Amino acid sequence: MSAAIIVTLCILGFIFYQDLRFREISLIVFPLLFVAIVNLSLHMYSMEEILINGLMNALYVAFILGIGYLYFSFRRHNFKWSQAIGLGDLIFLGCIISLFDFPHFVVFMVVALIASLLLHVLMNRLFAFYRVHQTIPLAGYLSLCVAFRSIVLFIN
Repeated sequence: MSAAIIVTLCILGFIFYQDLRFREISLIVFPLLFVAIVNLSLHMYSMEEILINGLMNALYVAFILGIGYLYFSFRRHNFKWSQAIGLGDLIFLGCIISLFDFPHFVVFMVVALIASLLLHVLMNRLFAFYRVHQTIPLAGYLSLCVAFRSIVLFIN
């Protein structure tokens, strides 16, 4: 299991770096992340649990994104979905949905999104290079949160 954690942490670190630096992530990283996450999940859950958790978590993400889409569509008539969330962020969420059971995924998403917002505000105030981009590196920040959770689980 330690090798699976190390590989996953390396991939998550690479995602964090790329998203923070370039505000985009190489597409080759996502299949690697998906395989690493499923491998890590197999150490904690059965394949049936992974599929059920993945489906429930995907439905939760779809529900949240749908609510967000409706809200912003009514709020701004010229709303474009691509301005709100990037493709890399969506693919990243698709990669990590099997890592959590449903209740933990809901808690993770709330905590990780709040942490992402706080990190974004902090980075924006502290570093000039960060202000060059107008977007939030959500997948990068979420990768930090997944890495933190993986380390905590490995230690315990």
